Amino acid sequence: MIDNPEEQEWAILKEYLSSASPQELHHYAASSNYDGNLKALSLIVQNPQLEKGTALLVYWYLGADYFARVEDIPDYARERYEVTRDIQNRYSIGFYKNSNISFDPFEGLLPPGEYESIGTIKRQIPDVMYNPIVGSDGDDRDFDEYDDGLPISVCEKINALYG
Repeated sequence: MIDNPEEQEWAILKEYLSSASPQELHHYAASSNYDGNLKALSLIVQNPQLEKGTALLVYWYLGADYFARVEDIPDYARERYEVTRDIQNRYSIGFYKNSNISFDPFEGLLPPGEYESIGTIKRQIPDVMYNPIVGSDGDDRDFDEYDDGLPISVCEKINALYG
């Protein structure tokens, strides 16, 4: 058994995400499990080369609509909320420049209005966060050799850490 496999797992994941193409980052953001990857999502949203469509996808998939509607942010969700605020701030000031990958917030897994049943909007979401990105990148990459948003080769390296 390897000492500190979690640290080594993070190093492998960080190395991959730091060198991944915009399409690979988008695929990771769209396909990974949001229950255990906040650290990785926090890393990619700090990248100024991240596509606007990917930033919007992460923003809405982290639960922006939920956070806009709850009175108090639960402790267990505070870090997720902080990441959505970071994306919102960066997006609003033009930190993300590229619009090559499409994303429509209203067609995603957690669209605006998803949490309407818990109440009205209490924290305003800037209009720009609702605007679809119509990209020009017709990337037809085959992501069949990926698992949870990662190439199988990266998954194998991570799995090897845990014997």
